[in-house]
Amino acid sequence: MLELLRRQVGPDVPSGAAYSFRKPGQWPAHVWQIDGEEELYYGIVSYPTACDAPGWLSAGEVSDASRALRVLEAACDCVEPWGPGLEALQCWFWTPYSLCAGKWTLQRPSAALAGDAAHLLSPVGGFGMNVGVGDAASLGWRLAAILNGWLAPDAAFSGYEAERREAWARCNDYVVSERARLMSSGSRDAGGRGGAYETALLGACVDGRARVGLRLPSLPGALLEARGVTLVVVGDDLAAAVEPAFRAACDRIGIPCRACSVDGAEAAVAAAFGDHRLAICRPDAVVTHLSAASLPDGVADGGSSVAAEALLLSRRP
Repeated sequence: MLELLRRQVGPDVPSGAAYSFRKPGQWPAHVWQIDGEEELYYGIVSYPTACDAPGWLSAGEVSDASRALRVLEAACDCVEPWGPGLEALQCWFWTPYSLCAGKWTLQRPSAALAGDAAHLLSPVGGFGMNVGVGDAASLGWRLAAILNGWLAPDAAFSGYEAERREAWARCNDYVVSERARLMSSGSRDAGGRGGAYETALLGACVDGRARVGLRLPSLPGALLEARGVTLVVVGDDLAAAVEPAFRAACDRIGIPCRACSVDGAEAAVAAAFGDHRLAICRPDAVVTHLSAASLPDGVADGGSSVAAEALLLSRRP
């Protein structure tokens, strides 16, 4: 099978590659090599709706795997017949879903949903696990903030649902658009740095600009505090001016902190900060404050709860 595919596509295709076909008059079909030694393959035919699939398949009659193999071969635009040497092991009819819970949090008793309990996504793009890990990262520091007494439950959970629902929506929009592309042309976006795939996964910050409510872009010299908050300042002069008040506030709260100075001459730093020179990040690297030179209101002179909310909770402009 591998040699047949390589004769059609090209001899340099690596093992494990996915082969995509769009035969005139047929729906897109794909074949993946799963195991190079045993030549184990997984194939799929993408139908727009269940009504477009063979009636016996959409009705759930999936016991005849050899019949499904013939359907897959017919949908693939191969110049050679697959021959009798292929053995069909299993087939099934599957419908993808994109679902999102109506409510993710309850304040009393405190409870929150994350991962597949909160949302489902089609496997296109592999977003399900990624978004679930993002949920866990966002929820984890909030639970730590409650247990350590930094934030009250209402404050800690505020913004969680809206923030993570937005992340799910970005990925879902990408999945819908890529499925439409797949059905019309048989191809998908290859991704790439700063492209539609990465933007769906991480948000607009993939362009290198720092934004409140999104992860801080990777910057030389910025080592973030994963257990607490981080002050990132452009230039040692500003760092000397604001770092004492920042550390004093963190001491009042009892939260781990880190302060780091980055070089504004670095291209990545200049692109990230623009006219700003100061950013604060919460434990999951999301920016909660961005300014030209000042700490958030309440950090220097507020009580511990006021300072904690100012440092940990995003307030988008």
